[in-house]
Amino acid sequence: MSFNFHFTTHGSLEESINKVSELLKSEGFGILTRINFHEKMKEKLNKDIPPTVILGACHPPMAFETYSRHTDFLTLIPCNVVVREVEKGTYAVDMIKPSEMLKPLKDQELLNMAYPMEEKLEKLFQKLT
Repeated sequence: MSFNFHFTTHGSLEESINKVSELLKSEGFGILTRINFHEKMKEKLNKDIPPTVILGACHPPMAFETYSRHTDFLTLIPCNVVVREVEKGTYAVDMIKPSEMLKPLKDQELLNMAYPMEEKLEKLFQKLT
């Protein structure tokens, strides 16, 4: 069983990021951060990799509920969504499953909250393909 969702989309890097961001927004997620990972690898190591962007996504109601129960949860967020070029005009989109992020907390009630969110996210991301 994978700890990530994995989908594919087509277009440019920015189009793919915009599609992903809009889909997440429709489920109540916001994008907190953006790391242009390929640029950082070039800047720090002078290494070239395909265009790769890490989006830090957050679902505020779920984050608040989790934080209220486990303040150490903050070390686990935001949820990373990676958009990376796999071939010209084709991008892989990977997102960690919320339940996988919450497993270290060993709180079954929080996991029970995460599973329906995962079902929604899976259906949502299927719109990319």
